Amino acid sequence: MLRGIVFTLLLCLQPSAALTQLVREHDGQGLRSFHGQPSRIRRSFQSDAEARAVFKYILAVSGLAGMEDRIVIRASAETDNAEAMVERTADKEERLIFYNVIFMEDIAKKTKNYWSTVAILAHEVGHHIRLHTVIPGRDHEFELEADYQAGFILRRMGATLEQTQAAFRSIGTDVATPSHPARAQRVQAATLGWKDGTGTVGPLPPQLQVGVATYEWRRVNKGSIAELDAFSLKHAGTPEANEARARVQELRAQAASQAKPTSSAPPSTQAAASARREAFVDPLINGFPLSYSSPGLQNDKGVADEFCKQRGFERALAHLTRVTDGRQRPVTQLRGGELCGSSTCLTLTRIDCVGPDYRSVFASALPGSTKERATFVDPTMDGFAISYSSPGLENNKGVADAFCQELGFKEAIAFLSRVTDGRKTPVKKLRSGELCGDSTCLTLTRIDCEG
Repeated sequence: MLRGIVFTLLLCLQPSAALTQLVREHDGQGLRSFHGQPSRIRRSFQSDAEARAVFKYILAVSGLAGMEDRIVIRASAETDNAEAMVERTADKEERLIFYNVIFMEDIAKKTKNYWSTVAILAHEVGHHIRLHTVIPGRDHEFELEADYQAGFILRRMGATLEQTQAAFRSIGTDVATPSHPARAQRVQAATLGWKDGTGTVGPLPPQLQVGVATYEWRRVNKGSIAELDAFSLKHAGTPEANEARARVQELRAQAASQAKPTSSAPPSTQAAASARREAFVDPLINGFPLSYSSPGLQNDKGVADEFCKQRGFERALAHLTRVTDGRQRPVTQLRGGELCGSSTCLTLTRIDCVGPDYRSVFASALPGSTKERATFVDPTMDGFAISYSSPGLENNKGVADAFCQELGFKEAIAFLSRVTDGRKTPVKKLRSGELCGDSTCLTLTRIDCEG
């Protein structure tokens, strides 16, 4: 059945020459929406770069990678929001999506949720994926199908359920209209789609990474050190992550200067230098990726520590390794310069470096916790989730005990573990700093401490 649908879709979606036209005129008689009314759109513009990047990724997670010339996205001032349409001429049929760039910017500012704009485009793509056409009396059915498809797409792009539901609460109306169902029905359909859309397809494109970071930064920019640390790790490589790290250093400097002022230099300057933290993603040595091993260094932790010391830090707080293909780009050892050129080169792809006065940051306990007993749900250390295993600790009970002891408790009286996706938030081994960055990281998701 699925093959038949995809084959039909390929037949219906013929390549378009409209993809790169800056300005295009439209015939109102041939352009129709799925609700049957003639379109008001007479002129459209080439979409902006950010919209094209997001749109391309939406198609990719929908299984339609490379088909952005068959469903064409265009900007137009003559639509109030966004619309999926079919344009028929004497010799072809073309599927288009029109969006009003001013409307999209207003939605993003109003909701402070970048996924709201993504959800709108995903909804319109949903109409085309499901091959909707004008059938009287089925407007609500088609809209809910497109909402379901959008929820599915957002899950595969990495949106949480809360972000998806918030996006759909920001559009539509509380009461049903002739063309659209009520908001509650649309949130329900999107939620069902999200629950079915398990899995992700590769990393977000840079434009989308920056967009999500920008809007999440508005929420956390005045948050705690733990929140800022978690944000900088999640959005590493964006300007907002750099701001978050600078803010963390500032907060730590303020705390350190109040606790132990010095006489030789301004306290905040000294504290910022000694307590600083920086994440190096895909670090390079002389233009080559960095191998996890090196002569004279005991293991991958030793390589990561030496890398940090060469940059003025005291040690590596955390590091992530993965297998890379050295045939495409050789991987170098830190000392000696020997290269790996095989298909299975173990490579350090992230190193977090810290200064001598850096102090680990732990997630807060649940409300109601006391000095005698505390509960930590989704516990974190330095912004990382906690692995159920660690060198020098016998088992997951040993890890839970060590976590509690770091916080001044005697032991863990209960703990819960589950598989989590380390590709979204890396999972750290408590003692070694080694990170798990694959899709099946065993993680401690609850720890109850006592004593």
